[in-house]
Amino acid sequence: MEETDLTSKIAGILRECGDAHHEFEQNELQGKRDESWPAWYAKYLLEHGMDELFEEQVSPADLESTLLEAAGSFEGIKDDTRTWDQYYAQAITEQFT
Repeated sequence: MEETDLTSKIAGILRECGDAHHEFEQNELQGKRDESWPAWYAKYLLEHGMDELFEEQVSPADLESTLLEAAGSFEGIKDDTRTWDQYYAQAITEQFT
């Protein structure tokens, strides 16, 4: 799979994950912020097809770490036109390919 196709596919899974996580926060946490979101995202992503996109197995801990790093660097940028899911998808692609 081409890197741009892979990144786009990951971005789509991330958007689905973001929507599902928002529902989780609203329904299960009564609207409170989930401070453990990276672990929740990693589990969801791996259970919803991300594990099939890479030749090597991606561990939940490694994916969680990559998500945290992407979140930290995304918050610090001002002139990037990518959305959060595009930015995180690029970070994941670079980390695991």
